Amino acid sequence: MTNKFFNNKYFVILIHKDIDGDCIGSSIATKAMIESSGGQADIVSSEPVPENYKWLGTEFINKFPETYDSVIVLDTPVIDRINMPLPKEKQILVIDHHPTDVLYGDFNIIDTDSPSTGAILETLRLNMNLPITTKYANAILVSIISDTRGYATVNTDKISFDLTSAMIDAGADFRKAYDMEFNSRTPAFLHFVGWALSNIEYSEDNKIAGFTVPSSITDNIKKENIQPGEIMVYTMMVPTVEFGYALYEKPDSMVSGSLRSRTLSVNKIAETLGGGGHDKAAGFRRKGTLQEVKDKMLIELIKNL
Repeated sequence: MTNKFFNNKYFVILIHKDIDGDCIGSSIATKAMIESSGGQADIVSSEPVPENYKWLGTEFINKFPETYDSVIVLDTPVIDRINMPLPKEKQILVIDHHPTDVLYGDFNIIDTDSPSTGAILETLRLNMNLPITTKYANAILVSIISDTRGYATVNTDKISFDLTSAMIDAGADFRKAYDMEFNSRTPAFLHFVGWALSNIEYSEDNKIAGFTVPSSITDNIKKENIQPGEIMVYTMMVPTVEFGYALYEKPDSMVSGSLRSRTLSVNKIAETLGGGGHDKAAGFRRKGTLQEVKDKMLIELIKNL
């Protein structure tokens, strides 16, 4: 890819539901790359910018512009996870680091060894010889900090630290990025964590741990703009646990699920449930009651033991 790809073109950038640091950081970085190449871009999202990412200095629009040239989808392995409808009449470029069996873009840049989608974009920027700004550096840094959960996940590697150092050298604010990712919670979030810890479920052998979150709780999560996936860290805190999950009851008889494991390929389990993700961290959305989806998830888990 060269900067001619972006020149004099108007791109729509799409991201996934339940916005996290990698997808928003990647979207800001992509927009900066396009604009520095002489193009134009807007990030289109049905969800607002989360409060703890507003310091990055970007805005979303909530509907497609009347005219634009192409679409770039970031950090989203399956179409159902995109938080806007995917246009059918435009060329689509997908940039992602999640494993997937379905390449839905006209062009696909997938690197499953990358610690974040933002890290892929930095490789592209270097290859295209584009300038780097402080705003871009902060966005890439947030993508890395977020998707490695503060350099703690299995996808953390030397590249993660090398890129962190390079972004700091370019002016990124490491303390701000880290604090806004992990130390900017609300009282409502802490109450949710308290509820979750009081309701965590363990199997008899303590190898499975998880949460089933009813709509009465998920409605409040949405109202308070809480990122529910953050409680997943608590499912893996007991050393004997090999499989962690969180199931959230959603409107229209849908259940959203997050899966984690130390030893199992939860991506395979998520794919059978309509989702996908990383080898040791994945998610899905599926129609049914909490109990129905939980039973189906456990059946798939047994198949993959």
